[in-house]
Amino acid sequence: MIIEISVGVIAVAVVFLVIYLISTLQQLKQTLNQVNQTATILEKDTHDLLTNTNGLVSETRTVVENIKSKTENTKTLFQAIDKIGKQMNEVSTFVSKAAAENKEKLGGILAVVGAAMNLVQEWRQNNEKRRMQDVQK
Repeated sequence: MIIEISVGVIAVAVVFLVIYLISTLQQLKQTLNQVNQTATILEKDTHDLLTNTNGLVSETRTVVENIKSKTENTKTLFQAIDKIGKQMNEVSTFVSKAAAENKEKLGGILAVVGAAMNLVQEWRQNNEKRRMQDVQK
């Protein structure tokens, strides 16, 4: 009889153990299903992220190449401006030297022009006086 009770207790224990294992395995199955769903979502999101990143890298390369070409175009513009500046400097230097060399000549010419203007002004005033005298007579 003790053996029968022992076998019964062992049978009940095995049943509880099997029920506990089944419950644990079901929870493990649910957890694995959730992990599988998360992995699927992550795989899709990772693929989308890689696609977007590749597009962004491609656009960035295009923008960088565009900036490089525009920089090269402005480089020639600035070189031309530099040449014009140097030529303007040469012209300014030449004019300054010419003015310094001909300063006395220009001063003489200006003196003659000033004297001529004074003579013209005096002649006009004299003509005006004569007319007034003629009118009064």
